[in-house]
Amino acid sequence: MRTPTSFLTILIGTCCLIVAACCDLEITTQQLPDARVGSPYSEKMDADCDNENWELVSGDLPPGIGFSSEGKFSGVPTDRGTYSVTVGVAGDSDEFVSKGFTIRVRGVSSCAVSVSSVDFDTISVASSRDTVVTITNSGEEPLKGTVSISTDIPCVDFSVPVGLGAYNLLAGEIHSITVTFAPTTAGPKACRIETGNSLCPDIGLSGTGE
Repeated sequence: MRTPTSFLTILIGTCCLIVAACCDLEITTQQLPDARVGSPYSEKMDADCDNENWELVSGDLPPGIGFSSEGKFSGVPTDRGTYSVTVGVAGDSDEFVSKGFTIRVRGVSSCAVSVSSVDFDTISVASSRDTVVTITNSGEEPLKGTVSISTDIPCVDFSVPVGLGAYNLLAGEIHSITVTFAPTTAGPKACRIETGNSLCPDIGLSGTGE
């Protein structure tokens, strides 16, 4: 026996209503990633159920970042800081849910090394000469690294009595490195001090013993 088309339509429509009613609207995004001043930011919110319509309920967005009705944060932040916002989404059945989030905008990271290379010139064997090189956090975020002597080339004629090891600099702080050249034999010598941070250039060392 064939089921009338009209009856099938009623059944299908009823099924669709049941499925829609069973969809429990919920914002599933747990947290938002950090942004950085001057860098493009894009993050899409997630929620259960279809036909979502998003809005900013309360709070202030970071300057330079907007929030769309599709639930997307986007833009280029201009000011560092921590911003708290509440966003909401509406479903098909007029259900509305909201959730609070924090967007942390980090500042610009930057490093300044006083010199990129040091030439100790020519000094007598068994004598020594010192110089001081500085690493400065010229950005807004903490600057971390580990100063070490390169193992790629022999550095027996160079030493770092002060400044080896880890550093953690706040904005404006300085890490000083004392480098000593003490040639043990005559001839040109070379070495390299590694700063341990890609923002900070390594320091080339050279000198000649006589």
